[in-house]
Order: sequence, then C-alpha cells, then structure tokens
Amino acid sequence: MERAKDLEESHAKALETAHAGLTAWEGEQLAKKRQKDLLDNPVPSMAEAIDALQAGLGAVTIPESPTCRHGHMLEKTGTNQKTGLAYRGYVCPSKSRTDQCQAVWFKQVGGEWMSPADYQLYLEERGR
Repeated sequence: MERAKDLEESHAKALETAHAGLTAWEGEQLAKKRQKDLLDNPVPSMAEAIDALQAGLGAVTIPESPTCRHGHMLEKTGTNQKTGLAYRGYVCPSKSRTDQCQAVWFKQVGGEWMSPADYQLYLEERGR
C-alpha cells in the first residue's frame, strides 16, 4: 500500500516538474525514472532498518524498564564491594520503604544480563 502511495507521489512530483519548464514528455520520462528508482531501491521497513543498524553498528535494542504499581522501576547497577561481582536490577520508585514493590534482579550468564523470566527459560532449555 505504501509502495503505491510512493509511486503516486513520485509521479505527481514529476508532473509538477513539467510545469517548471520541461515538456510533457520530459516530465513523463522523469516520473518513470523516479518510479523505477523506487522499485529498484525500495525503502526498508522499520524492522529492516533496525536489523541493519544492529548488524552494521553492533547496536543493541534496550528493553523498556519493568513497571510496578508505582510506575517504571529504577535501574540499579554497580559492583558489590564485598564480592567484587557486578549487579543489575530494577527497584520500585516509591519513596516509602513500607510501600515499595519487590525488586527485579537480573542474572549475568556468559557476560549477558538476563531478566528472571529469561533466566528461567534458559534453565528450562538446559533441563535444570
């Protein structure tokens, strides 16, 4: 559907060019060239563009932070002073400690952080 709209817009632009001093035949040829260019070089979809960025630049998609009844949870990262191990998780944004929701702590597996749900799937896939 978008392709047809793009082709129509291209054709309309070429016809406008005809009014700018080109003959009708020249304007029509320009429109055909623009249409051919669109067909030969399609505009990628958003998903294709994101995939290309991830592949070409090593970009990673950052998931949205988890939510609790108080809104988006706050990310906490750092290194434990006693063990020297890295940690990552999300905590409730509520100022009242008695009203705070349970924190969500991630696990690090092979250098990659996994949410509790992803870690559970990881373990199930390995029969644990």
